[in-house]
Amino acid sequence: MSYQLPIHRPKCQFVAGIDPDLDKSGLVIYDRVEKAWFCKTLTQHKLQEAIIGSYTTHELEIIVEAGWMNDSFFHEEGFPDTFDKWPLQNKLAYVAKAASRVGENFGVGKSISHIFKANGYSVVEVAPTTAKWNADLFKRQTGLTHGYNEEIRDACRTMFPFI
Repeated sequence: MSYQLPIHRPKCQFVAGIDPDLDKSGLVIYDRVEKAWFCKTLTQHKLQEAIIGSYTTHELEIIVEAGWMNDSFFHEEGFPDTFDKWPLQNKLAYVAKAASRVGENFGVGKSISHIFKANGYSVVEVAPTTAKWNADLFKRQTGLTHGYNEEIRDACRTMFPFI
């Protein structure tokens, strides 16, 4: 019986964080050599073009926020203040619409992961487990002077442990 040493895989030069969204996904790419950031929100098609057209599979690893991996995605704090006073039919319609939107976003995330994996990229799906970053925390963590939007901050928070 022989022993095989683990394969050493050095980190790629670039790591990308993606916060999938139906309209525009947050994309953050960090250059580990230059210590530089690229932050942008893009449609799914433009996101694929930006990554596949600019980075090889050997120089970029992709981290996707995978909310579908959490046991629950129910966020009561997002309800309107008067929600508890609404008629039952209105409450059910509101919850159904919110659940549909969440499901669509999960589908976008799964599709993004699948497409990049199919193109040979290293993709890690990460369940969001930490609190969202506000603009001040984002600036402190990254050293950037602009706080960007929630999609960018979520993409960065997702990939930050991989820097």
